[in-house]
Amino acid sequence: MPPTLLLSPAASGKTEYCIERVRAVQQENPLAPVRVILPDRNQASAFRRRIARRGGAFGVEIGTFQDAYQAVLSSAGQFLPLASDALVHKLVRRALETLNAAKALEHYAPIVGRAGLTLAVTDVIAELERALIHPEEFAAAASTHDARL
Repeated sequence: MPPTLLLSPAASGKTEYCIERVRAVQQENPLAPVRVILPDRNQASAFRRRIARRGGAFGVEIGTFQDAYQAVLSSAGQFLPLASDALVHKLVRRALETLNAAKALEHYAPIVGRAGLTLAVTDVIAELERALIHPEEFAAAASTHDARL
């Protein structure tokens, strides 16, 4: 299956098209290697659930761009350490606790211990990474806005 890049707005049928394409390739050649690459783990999990509801797809590798980078680097004998989702969650939670202890999260202090804030911050960081916005750029832009942001 040649690489295909799908770019279109949300809810425009990309996932459905991809599932149909995977099933068509597997019907033609059940042993064909198929890799589906998605932007993040949440989208990869959602894709797995949708393809499972449609009857599954044996042997299809579903991962993220980060997984693909890791595979390429591994095959070249390079190593790039990647933090697991659980470790990232723990690091973000610890950062929020540290900022709260330093009284730097005045507006969010009541919810610092809640998993929802940690998940929301983790999601924002992932979105910034996908948009290729570096921490320095974000900090510079944030410093020009209201401190409550």
